[in-house]
Amino acid sequence: MKKVTAGVRALVAATAVATLSACSWVKVSEQGAQVSVSSYEQVASCEKLGYTRSLVKHKIGFIERDADKMTGELTALAQNEAALMGGDTIVPRAPVKDGVMVFDVYLCNPKK
Repeated sequence: MKKVTAGVRALVAATAVATLSACSWVKVSEQGAQVSVSSYEQVASCEKLGYTRSLVKHKIGFIERDADKMTGELTALAQNEAALMGGDTIVPRAPVKDGVMVFDVYLCNPKK
C-alpha cells in the first residue's frame, strides 16, 4: 500500500511541477509593447543605446523548462527594459542559455 501512495504522491508532484512550468508570470508593459523584436540586418541604420540582460529560472526542481517559453518571457523582460532605456527595438544576441538572454537595444524611430 505504501508503494502506491508514494507513487501517487510522486505523480501529483510531477504534475504540479509540469503545470507550474507552463505558466508565465512575465507580462509586457504598455511601453514594452511598443518595442519590436528585430534582426541585426534590420537595425543597420538605427542608433544603438546599449544592451539588456534578461534572466528567468531555467529549471523547476530537476525539470528543465521549455526553451520557447523561456524565450518568450526573456523577450518580454527585454522589451520592458528597452522601453525604460528609451529604445524601440531589441535584437537577441543568441538563443536562451541557462535561463539567460542578452538583447541589444536600439532607437530606430526617434520621436520628433
